Amino acid sequence: SQPDPTPNQPEPIGSKELGSARVAVAGVTSNTFAQLYPNPASNEINVAIVSGPGETAVLNMFDMTGRLVRTEQFNDQTSLRVISVAEFPEGVYFCRIHNASGIILEQKIVITH
Repeated sequence: SQPDPTPNQPEPIGSKELGSARVAVAGVTSNTFAQLYPNPASNEINVAIVSGPGETAVLNMFDMTGRLVRTEQFNDQTSLRVISVAEFPEGVYFCRIHNASGIILEQKIVITH
């Protein structure tokens, strides 16, 4: 048998396969996972979140200047929300989803019209 190529590299706590995106939150025991799609997006993005009982997740979207352009709060354990981005200028946006335990997902989204 071959030795493990990455010894002493434990599997991140709080990792889960969700569709085609693997989301990992190292050192966090949260049961919250998230996915944003499609990317690039034209008129809307889908936000899928699976969270533990009583957990609240927050999505913050920033433009490339760092200005907060959208905030959405998710209180449901399993949630799929469609967010319109049709009014946003084309460009790259930075999305962060977090809860009380920390950051769940950070992802850049490209908006094209």
